[in-house]
Amino acid sequence: MASKPRKLLTIEELSDWFTEEIQRTAGFAGTTISVQYPLAEPDDDGCNWSTDLIINFGDDANPDDVRRALEAALMPFARRTFNLTDD
Repeated sequence: MASKPRKLLTIEELSDWFTEEIQRTAGFAGTTISVQYPLAEPDDDGCNWSTDLIINFGDDANPDDVRRALEAALMPFARRTFNLTDD
């Protein structure tokens, strides 16, 4: 079965999506996330951006909790859902 086509975003739009989603979690206000770079070629799952992120933690955000939220839900969803535009 073919996978659903990914929505194309700029790197800024993907970073904004991560930031908006992480800030929805209580205690993570002020946390921002920046996607760093596209991959030269899509990975084995068809995703074309690196999981290397810059995370600026909000004043009350526990870094371990933020990382767990990213790894458990946001990153898997984003990697299945989004790819970066060529621009």
